[in-house]
Amino acid sequence: DELNKIAKFENNPEIGLALSGGSDSLALMYLAKKWVKKNNGKLIAFTVDHNLKKDSHKIAIKVQSKAIEEGVLCKILTWKHKRLFSKLMMLARVNRYNLIFQECRKIGIYHLLVAHHLDDNLETYHMRSLRGLNMIGLSCIPAVREIDGLRIIRPLLKFEKKRLIDTCSYFKAEFIQDQNNNDLKFERVKVRKYFKKKKSIFKKRIMEEINKEKNSRADIENRLSIFFIKKLFFFPCGIFRIYRN
Repeated sequence: DELNKIAKFENNPEIGLALSGGSDSLALMYLAKKWVKKNNGKLIAFTVDHNLKKDSHKIAIKVQSKAIEEGVLCKILTWKHKRLFSKLMMLARVNRYNLIFQECRKIGIYHLLVAHHLDDNLETYHMRSLRGLNMIGLSCIPAVREIDGLRIIRPLLKFEKKRLIDTCSYFKAEFIQDQNNNDLKFERVKVRKYFKKKKSIFKKRIMEEINKEKNSRADIENRLSIFFIKKLFFFPCGIFRIYRN
């Protein structure tokens, strides 16, 4: 079980889930529902009404209804904003996560599942490499990340999108198609189209590069940790001394 490999949980865990209604998050909902039942936990989904289209609230209600039909509690969070003219995808992503993070902390959820998958990771690496980012950026999407006491957990990073679509088909789940995923004015859509023209060996090479960057980052972080342990002396009042030599 991939979730148990990357993260540890308390008894009877309460788990949050970012749910858009697309194939990725819907597949994760079905899998998480089974995992939560097995571990005597609770699952609550959060879907965001981005308030960018006329029918956005109807779509949010549809996603909520789909979750409730499967016995999963789902809360609709609404992004309230003035009319936007640029950076829609970036602003929507940032505010979507802010809304979900705030709600998790409000109701005492400490673990949030997010449905990023292998294709997302490869696309992210490609976009960041074009910008010349360093190893922190090129190690790409982490499986587990902690932000102010909230753990963001991505158990699907080893699985391709096709596998998640197949999971939805297995559960006879109809997922929502986001029209923005076909709009070539967005960088990720262009990269996705570029990847479709490539052979599988291309993806394999990128995955090898990501793993190399991850290993390099882990080595440096380990050496830094050893440095802090050996070279710093901490005082109870919150200051520390570094040994100059």
